Amino acid sequence: MKKTTVLSTALQIFLRFLGYHIMCLVVSFSILAFCPGVSGAYIAQGFNLGIIIMLPYMLAYKLGNDDINRVKNEVIKEDRFRGFKSGFIAYIPALLIGVVMILAKLGVVPEIFLAYYRILEAPFLPLNQALMPTVFTLNEIPMSDVLISVSVLVLPPLSVGAGYLFGYEDISFADTYFPKKKK
Repeated sequence: MKKTTVLSTALQIFLRFLGYHIMCLVVSFSILAFCPGVSGAYIAQGFNLGIIIMLPYMLAYKLGNDDINRVKNEVIKEDRFRGFKSGFIAYIPALLIGVVMILAKLGVVPEIFLAYYRILEAPFLPLNQALMPTVFTLNEIPMSDVLISVSVLVLPPLSVGAGYLFGYEDISFADTYFPKKKK
């Protein structure tokens, strides 16, 4: 058995996050092209949340479920919070982009960053369009909208942490809510 570390797990999750961001960007543009307006934004945001929260959750659940066997075989030490650590390490670039967005609102970073922020944070593109419309400059957008936009960036790493913990504890919502029929 190969020994996994928090950093190797974080790298694996980071590479998946990059793919999920691209998927969210394609989904957002596709849905908003065919269904512009508020209803299209809600639909796109729903799909994006499914992509950026559920797909990492499922990966982390599997990793947590695999790690419990490694702990039992004494290959690795017990660490129930490996998922939270890995998730936050993997999502550091996105969290840093959020910090830079706050700095842009405060005037430390050029205002042009708002356009890049919308694309870089593709999973929340419809939400960001609603909170920070393109007709406004960054000075016209309230700080509360910027903080809301940045605060949702913790959802993906929290999803990874929860998925890993539930996998590690072998807690399955599917088995709880959809029990298999006994033959």
